[in-house]
Amino acid sequence: MTAHLFRDAGRLVLTLQFWREEHLIKNPEHAGEVFVVEIPTVEFVGILENLVAVLDGGRQLGCP
Repeated sequence: MTAHLFRDAGRLVLTLQFWREEHLIKNPEHAGEVFVVEIPTVEFVGILENLVAVLDGGRQLGCP
């Protein structure tokens, strides 16, 4: 998979493209297709903070 992340004001734009032969054999409709995901920057940062907390052995931020 090839991925790129762009910042557009208060939003992040992620582009994803699959290139692994194994994936494309199972999903030929993905060949050459670029998927785009938009997410508010603040939400993405929150996801990363929660990931760090979990990987650090803690709990998700904001959750009991």
